[in-house]
Amino acid sequence: IVRNARQQDFIRWAKDQYGVGSLISNRDTLLKIFGQHTQTDRSLHTTDGLINLFNLVAFSAGHTIKQIPFPAILLPCPVTAAGQTPCYVSADPVAEASVYQQFMTPTAAAAPASAAPAKKSRHHGGPSARAAGLSADTGDGKSQAAALGQLGMPVYYPRLIATSSQYCMDTTANCYEPPNPPSVYAGAYPRGYMIHDQSGQPHAAYRMTLVINPGLGEYYGIEGTTWRTPPILNSPNQTRTVHGKRLMLYLNGHHIALVGWRTAQGAYWVSNSLNDVLSNTAMIDIATSLTKAGP
Repeated sequence: IVRNARQQDFIRWAKDQYGVGSLISNRDTLLKIFGQHTQTDRSLHTTDGLINLFNLVAFSAGHTIKQIPFPAILLPCPVTAAGQTPCYVSADPVAEASVYQQFMTPTAAAAPASAAPAKKSRHHGGPSARAAGLSADTGDGKSQAAALGQLGMPVYYPRLIATSSQYCMDTTANCYEPPNPPSVYAGAYPRGYMIHDQSGQPHAAYRMTLVINPGLGEYYGIEGTTWRTPPILNSPNQTRTVHGKRLMLYLNGHHIALVGWRTAQGAYWVSNSLNDVLSNTAMIDIATSLTKAGP
């Protein structure tokens, strides 16, 4: 289920960055990459199969990818004397019928980018934040910023996080995938690193990761980089100014998948979980609460 959501997430972002013209002009390079990094069934081992796949990708440009989470009920995996038994996924028939209707109902494309009027200020951590399922947590945010050390860029952390979530740290057991021990991921949370743009220019970057439900792959995060024009922030669906921040909203259907924000020093964004578990209000409030660490 999580892998499927990750694949759809990749397709959505790739589709937004590649139009039909780019696909056609780069088809040889893209097919080579595709061949080196994928395993396929026999239908894609033929010229006709590859052409059909290429047509699917090309003609999806400009169209909405509809992502409807399956109403999965993850049953426990009991451990017996012989070891762990197989795990199964079930679902309620009524819930299945509901999501089927959602899937079969056409979804209108997101509205074009537009500026919305600024919202009035409100006290963070108050009734509105609680209504969005958020809680104030500046202490852990400051600790994350301190753990990153000197990155050569301003570090922003959220004053508000999802109530049911916690920051991933090297000592956070539910941020690891067994059987790998925590030592394999030493220094992974939070993460400071360098990324390079298309011309090879390096840019400082960092990532703070928060976990809601590791069993369902529900992680969200805060990203920052000195690269002010990363491709992920191209072509926002909407813009909105909240508390002086000009936020860029990126939608997955009617759900906000990412909220971006630029400063004079770099770019920052809040990314939703793969199945968009955070509400639109929560995403905007978390992004609005981003606060600069240090003096």
